[in-house]
Amino acid sequence: MAKNDLLQKNIEERLEKNRYVYRKPKKKKNFQLWMSMLVAIIVIMGMVFSLMQVL
Repeated sequence: MAKNDLLQKNIEERLEKNRYVYRKPKKKKNFQLWMSMLVAIIVIMGMVFSLMQVL
């Protein structure tokens, strides 16, 4: 459970950073935004996969 809590905090921090990027839309940061979204999706997929393995 401790690892999950840490992951949750990590994800929340990343989401806050993403929101900060969303607030200041710049064409240069568009690529960075897509990359962060991809990373977030991969992290979520990994969490789901690990949860499925536990269950």
